[in-house]
Amino acid sequence: MRTPVGLFALLLISVPAAAQRVVILELDGDHGGKLRAQVETALKAADTVEVVPLKKYVEAAARKKLKAPVTMTSAGVARVARSLKIDAAVTGEVGDTFAVRILDSTGQELWSKELKVKKGMLSADFASKLARAITAAAKTAPSAKGGAEGDEGDEVVTPPPKHTEPEATEERPRHPEVSSGQTEMSDDERARRRGEEQVDESAAARPAPEERDSDLESEGKKKRIKVGPKAITAWLAGTSTWRYYCARAGVASCSEYDTLPTKPPGAPVDFKAPVPYAGFNVQVEVFPLAPFVDNAAQGLGLVGSFGMGFSRFNVTVESSGGSAPVKQGAATDRAWTAQLAYRYYFSFDASSKNAGVGYVGLRAGFQGRAFEIDPAAQLPVPGANRTYGLVSLDVAIPIVKFFSIEVSGSYLFNPRPGPDEIAGFGNATDPTGGATGSGFSLEGGFGGEIWGPVGYRVHLRYTPYADQFYGMGNKWTQTDHGAAFESYTSIIWGLTAAF
Repeated sequence: MRTPVGLFALLLISVPAAAQRVVILELDGDHGGKLRAQVETALKAADTVEVVPLKKYVEAAARKKLKAPVTMTSAGVARVARSLKIDAAVTGEVGDTFAVRILDSTGQELWSKELKVKKGMLSADFASKLARAITAAAKTAPSAKGGAEGDEGDEVVTPPPKHTEPEATEERPRHPEVSSGQTEMSDDERARRRGEEQVDESAAARPAPEERDSDLESEGKKKRIKVGPKAITAWLAGTSTWRYYCARAGVASCSEYDTLPTKPPGAPVDFKAPVPYAGFNVQVEVFPLAPFVDNAAQGLGLVGSFGMGFSRFNVTVESSGGSAPVKQGAATDRAWTAQLAYRYYFSFDASSKNAGVGYVGLRAGFQGRAFEIDPAAQLPVPGANRTYGLVSLDVAIPIVKFFSIEVSGSYLFNPRPGPDEIAGFGNATDPTGGATGSGFSLEGGFGGEIWGPVGYRVHLRYTPYADQFYGMGNKWTQTDHGAAFESYTSIIWGLTAAF
């Protein structure tokens, strides 16, 4: 059996981060393919993406029985890109300008721009900047990795060796100082000519003004945020909790008991806290692969939490002789959770200065909750102590990095009551174990960054439990079944730190 550490190491080795793959399609109006060759050469020289040969793309399109006119269109890209694991495709039209378009693996446009051309070619500066823009756009494209069965293996494209051609220079014709049959130049004339030549040579040596395109430069310089989790995120929060509890004999729910004209025998129990009770909660999320990989494996992690609250409450216990006086008591509320997690992270605009990162994920593991009443109070109210499995769905929708909407829901697997409740309201020797339980949890709120690693999070959580008791307990001695309902409503607010 592989240990969790071994599994993480295997994933780290087997799913390495890979460079984006880009194909340069045929360009309309590009006579002789010279502009296409220029862009492809610039990309290979930059060595920031893997360039897929056009021939390989055309062969893949032919296997999919695409007709030639469709192959170089966005529809063709959508059909072929996934099989070759292509992240971005470059297309466009060449005329007085180069109308370049960068498409993602689904054929959707990522970026477009009209660039100046001279004799059908870009300037060297524009070609280099376009290569950077293509790289930046490809990194924001949805991943096309994981092609269909039978796809060809990746072809590593090695950039061509760089070489320097001798610089062409134009020799300036010299002015003759003496010609046959002509008068010799004076010293003043000769000095004036030399001065003119020096001025012309200086002007020729000065580089021509560099062409600039603000959109092209800004696209290449955009800084992409890491779209993934932090290795460790801790949330230290204060809590305010409302707890409600009711127990009724001889019925399937507390609401059913209230509708009966004749009440079944057995003292009902009601629990209320006059005010919400305060406490704290600590939650830690660990994603150990996040610092090392930039792929789907980064979303594997662990989530754990521990919380405690301190309550003063009022209890009313009815008897056959009528209502007893309301009694006050104190209790301690403890809750913990330990879960494995997987999250898929995304951003709506990773190049934005204040882009937020969201995720969709699943968690599965165990949770426990214990509400222990001070025994010195001598109250006839049982404590609650539950341990159960659960599975959770999490969604975080990023608006900006300072604010995101966070929602989660959990299904609880038989969160049955603890031994104290079963002893009072059921019989542990019953085939059911004396009681069964059901429940769920809903949580929602918002959070975001404040500065650097420090952020905030505010959530509202609601967790109800519905219990069924079977057999005769030591409190309900005249019936063999009953029901209870318990709920916790908490506001959880505090600071986060992510590293």
